[in-house]
Amino acid sequence: MNENIDWLQRYAIFCHFRDKYGTKNFKKWPQFNQSITEREIKVVANDREIELLFYYWIQFICHSQLLNAKEYAENHNVVLKGEVPLLTPFQSVCVWTKPNLFNVEMRAGTLPTERDLSCILSNCPSMNWKTFGASRYELWVSRIKRMSNFFHIIQIDDSNSVFRFWESNHDQCTHSLLGHFNPALPISKSELRGNGLLDIDRYMRPYIRWGLIKDKFGTDAELIASAFFNHSGASIENQIFAFKVEFNTERKIKKAINYIFEKNNRSNTSNAIPSDYHGDQYPSFASFNSGAYSSPAYQCLDNLISSSTNKREIWEKGLLELLDNVLFVEDPYKSNHYHPRGQLCIEKIIPDSRNSNNSTSVPNPSWDDLPKEKKDAFSSLFIDFVYHRQKELWRELSQPKIKAIKSASNVLLCSDNVDRSNEFPDIFYGFNILTSRLQRIPRYFGLSFDKVREYPYLSVATPSTLTMASLREWWEEDSHITAEFWKNEIWRTDEPPSNCEPWIQEIILKQHLSSQSMWAVFMLQDLLSIDERYRPTDPNDERITPAISTIITHPDNQHAEKWCKRMKFSIEN
Repeated sequence: MNENIDWLQRYAIFCHFRDKYGTKNFKKWPQFNQSITEREIKVVANDREIELLFYYWIQFICHSQLLNAKEYAENHNVVLKGEVPLLTPFQSVCVWTKPNLFNVEMRAGTLPTERDLSCILSNCPSMNWKTFGASRYELWVSRIKRMSNFFHIIQIDDSNSVFRFWESNHDQCTHSLLGHFNPALPISKSELRGNGLLDIDRYMRPYIRWGLIKDKFGTDAELIASAFFNHSGASIENQIFAFKVEFNTERKIKKAINYIFEKNNRSNTSNAIPSDYHGDQYPSFASFNSGAYSSPAYQCLDNLISSSTNKREIWEKGLLELLDNVLFVEDPYKSNHYHPRGQLCIEKIIPDSRNSNNSTSVPNPSWDDLPKEKKDAFSSLFIDFVYHRQKELWRELSQPKIKAIKSASNVLLCSDNVDRSNEFPDIFYGFNILTSRLQRIPRYFGLSFDKVREYPYLSVATPSTLTMASLREWWEEDSHITAEFWKNEIWRTDEPPSNCEPWIQEIILKQHLSSQSMWAVFMLQDLLSIDERYRPTDPNDERITPAISTIITHPDNQHAEKWCKRMKFSIEN
């Protein structure tokens, strides 16, 4: 216990207050609701020594069981693979006890791509690189040291974090399109002017014109315009619109939309609240006449209530698209410095309902209305910023982080990243850290599938991971992709079966086992499904985590991935 007292004491105190107050959200606790100091930890540990013993005991039992499991596995030639996340949830003992290591006003998220602007935000803050570096990355090091006691291989989750985060303002954003890299070399005002981009205020402000409002909201355009926007101009066709201060962030828009539809719901019981909105997203009856809800801006929203039935998605989506119609995002750490908005040329992506491999990009109006010479200047800046400007910085700053992680233990390490955004596999290879390779997600642009036969030795080959569809489910998702896979990866010229039959699944597994990768890792259901006795009738029953479309979204836009997968048979059977 003495060897682990530092983390164990903090964890036990956190668990004690979590159970006492019924929530892990420490901001709702009546005491220590921001953080807790070292002196306070010692005082609480002394005052509540008896209560904390229970949590010490639980950790001792877990420690003993895991050590016994590892010993048993070794005696039976079984290798155990564990995972260590580099990100840390907001509602955690680490953020509570060491908030100085994090940018708690920023939330890590998904980098927008030219094929996906969904831009999911995690429930984790980004790191404060200055203080985190001063600690010699002790948080990451201690996690790997601890986990190496129980596992032979450790997968580093969120491994791109050693290079950079894509982060967004926690209090303003509900998705990460308006985010930016950290660390990064932002573009200065003088650089913009040197490239002929002088109207910086125009590039920073949401680009909203009457035609855009009319296109998005149709017959409701005038009502939406009067409720959400201020405007100026000689005629409505030439007016320039700007969001009212009460609605000028994504979170404020969500709050306003919730207000409209909750009030409508109370006046029309048949208009049920959508299942993906919960609890405190909706104002209470009493709050409708108090605080922000009594402001003139919110009173204007009342004019929309009678017209709002079945329009929630259209209105919310349209308003967020207008808000995101910017070209630059201001750097939060350096004044007069800017980041190009993620995928700045695109407003939205419309998928092809017949072929999920195809989609149509709708131009960002702020970009589309620029003269050609300005577009050329923006294109040049954007390409350089994303693909060239940051690379040496990220390479240099990643070195001490990876060295610290690698020196934590002699356990075999592998990276979790399987997509094209992993731009630095050579750096991981240089430290003998394996990279993950996923056949259905090609590592290089221009390919539809990753080439299993070309995987390097320092890699982990896998056909699917626990956060995505199983092989059988993926096979049935899109017939066009399946047909291409059948032709180019199975090397067949006939029509592919509509289902991933056991013999096909066996071929795919053998491809991975025959690769040069050091390890081939499979989900249990992908292995079991080659045997008809253990093959569920419905492929969807093999999924571990729910699809993105079915994930429950909480008020703060965190995603509740319910890990409730259970096999239909016992191990003994």
